[in-house]
Amino acid sequence: MLKKYSTIFSGLMVGLYDLELTCFKPNPSAEEQREKLRPDLGKGLERLLVLARSMAEDLGLDAIPPLAERMHNKIADGDYLTINAHDDIAALRSRIE
Repeated sequence: MLKKYSTIFSGLMVGLYDLELTCFKPNPSAEEQREKLRPDLGKGLERLLVLARSMAEDLGLDAIPPLAERMHNKIADGDYLTINAHDDIAALRSRIE
């Protein structure tokens, strides 16, 4: 089973790490703290969340789907702050690892 997911896992983790770095703002200004997640980043994150949930369900990783669902809902609401997306992506990567 893990052989099947090795390529998927690698691509997922690289994608999440790239998004995490894109969302990172060292010492964010007040304006940057209110910045909403760009739609293109939200779409990319949604694709990764679908992959993460699918893999987690197949492998029995119960801690991942609830966080992925919350993140998906924040994207759908359109009020997802970039700074919060960064923190959530880091938490998701940690749970997957």
